[in-house]
Amino acid sequence: MKSTCYFSYCWDNSTEIMEYLKKEVEKKSGGKVQVIFDKKSFMCSEDFIKREKEIISCDSVVVFFSPEYKKIIDKGDITRGVYREYQLIKSKLKKEEDSILEVLIKGTLKTAVTEDFSSKIAVDLSKGNVIIKAKNGKKVVNTMYRTEMTNLVSTIISKTFSASRRKDYDFKSKEEMYESLFCDTKSNGKLPKECMFKTNAYTSIMSQRCTFIIGRKGSGKTTFFEILEKYDEGEVKFADKYKILKPISADCIDIYQVYSVLEKYKDDRRLFSRSKMLQLFWNVYIYLCGIYIVCLEEEECNINDDRQPIFHQVGNKLKRIFNINSFEEDNIQETIFTQCVTFFEEFISKYIIDYATPEAFEASMVANFTVQNVFRKFLGKKLFSNFQLAIARCKKRIMIALDGFDTLSEDFRIETNFLLQKENEKDRIEGEKRAEFERLFYRSMVRAVEIMKCSKDPLVQDIHFCIVLPKDRLDQIETADRDISKVNFTDLSWDAIELLEVVVLRLEYIFSIPHRSDMDLWERLSVIMKKHLPAIPEEVGIEINGAVINIPLFEYLLRVSFWRPRDILKYYALLYNANQNMANPEANKIDMQTIKLIINNKADDIIKTEFLYEYDKVFLNISKVLLEFNGKNIILTGKELFDVLSKVSFITTFAFDCEQILNKIS
Repeated sequence: MKSTCYFSYCWDNSTEIMEYLKKEVEKKSGGKVQVIFDKKSFMCSEDFIKREKEIISCDSVVVFFSPEYKKIIDKGDITRGVYREYQLIKSKLKKEEDSILEVLIKGTLKTAVTEDFSSKIAVDLSKGNVIIKAKNGKKVVNTMYRTEMTNLVSTIISKTFSASRRKDYDFKSKEEMYESLFCDTKSNGKLPKECMFKTNAYTSIMSQRCTFIIGRKGSGKTTFFEILEKYDEGEVKFADKYKILKPISADCIDIYQVYSVLEKYKDDRRLFSRSKMLQLFWNVYIYLCGIYIVCLEEEECNINDDRQPIFHQVGNKLKRIFNINSFEEDNIQETIFTQCVTFFEEFISKYIIDYATPEAFEASMVANFTVQNVFRKFLGKKLFSNFQLAIARCKKRIMIALDGFDTLSEDFRIETNFLLQKENEKDRIEGEKRAEFERLFYRSMVRAVEIMKCSKDPLVQDIHFCIVLPKDRLDQIETADRDISKVNFTDLSWDAIELLEVVVLRLEYIFSIPHRSDMDLWERLSVIMKKHLPAIPEEVGIEINGAVINIPLFEYLLRVSFWRPRDILKYYALLYNANQNMANPEANKIDMQTIKLIINNKADDIIKTEFLYEYDKVFLNISKVLLEFNGKNIILTGKELFDVLSKVSFITTFAFDCEQILNKIS
């Protein structure tokens, strides 16, 4: 989908500048930015008033100020399109200030610029003829303004792309809004800013106190990236501190490829251990991801100084070997990973020997087994050196964001688990080897990131990290390396008040209720339930020691959840539907037992999908083990627990021996 930019100007002015800018913006952006330029873009039969409202939905707006423009605005002439446009631009200014660019094409600040924009003029083109006729009769840019016009084109493209990424999704209906916010709770780029709030994990990543986020299924790991990029309430916005955020899906990391390469070079392990090789691989991958983000910044016209030609040259080199025209190609992340494997294998098989000296043959290769030498071979020494010098001058950092390990190479795990359960000893040995490799693969990633944080390399010094790991991956790593616990991880865990805020903000958004600062979250939820979900009781009775005690519905939902946003939102989706299905919800409340039945049926599904499916790839027979507790008391003595655990085998991919009772308890 194209990004859009709206040109607002007075029809009494010449359109030569606008026509030139429209042509150059669409050309330089490779057609990814569409300029809506009313006289040129509107068909004569269209409803102008309706079309002017496209200003609100456009990603960016360029306002061309002149005395004629200001006169119409100051006069408040509602019959003029430019006045109606201006009212919409003002409303956009309040919410999306960064998406508006101001250009002075005629007059002075005093005579041409409205009061709302008097301190905001970005470009002044009022001092002479910007567009002139060349000797061949063609219209060209006056040499006096060539640099300014080139920079203006780049700025328009840059602002448009940036605003497009940060803009709230435009829901087409209330049904779509409900589906997105309560049913399809995976990250989908549709979470409105009004539904976002700052968590401890957000603060930890923005300050880089932590670089790894650990979360369970449904804890909002993927949604976290939306909040990271778009959350506005704070001293420092993401866009002010970092270059473009391009979260990398770990699904694009093919563990099979890396396993195959390392198996091919297993005879070299006396010199380079698998751990050492994997750390170099992760260094190469992170380094290339950093280069990709810098080149994408240049492609989107965010770099307009003397560094631009260097980044452009590096980007072109990558595009040539990838055979692509843009870094926004659909398969770019898979392409980057595959190229990393190629760089890595070529360096091991062809280039590392170049660094060997007769005096210290092996030691010299070990000393040069570095990511910098990998990229010197790819870019050439001169370009690599220039690239590092240019990177050192960058004011914004690079955020390497990695997520999606929930589904990373599940086929590899399934095959490994299948081999581990085979009776054939050869297959079991291969399964154990693959399970060990997988543990080492993740452990090496953590180690590589920790080491890179201390690097003096200009690119790496500019890199910050936000790597989201599922809890079961961390469990795997810790069984093989206890020192991993010294690394700073932050949990994406939720307390009751945070979960309540998730629900309240989404319900207020879907019912168009303004936030009330004079009310606490409990009061706000109560107002919503009474007015918009009247058929749903606000309390549920539970039996304690023979007596029925009423507790708030929200507390009851916490009792039958894993305290994760996805669980709670799924329950509220059921309650929303139950209310909607009532013929007269204001007059008839759904009885308590029906509510409990609806919730408890969903709880069974959540246990299966959000707990058992989360762990059954590392704890292979978890369901069978849990069945051993069927019919037992909820509270067991130590002896009773021992008796149950001693009778059942644990089949896991953990490094420790799960035949021992204490390890089973762990």
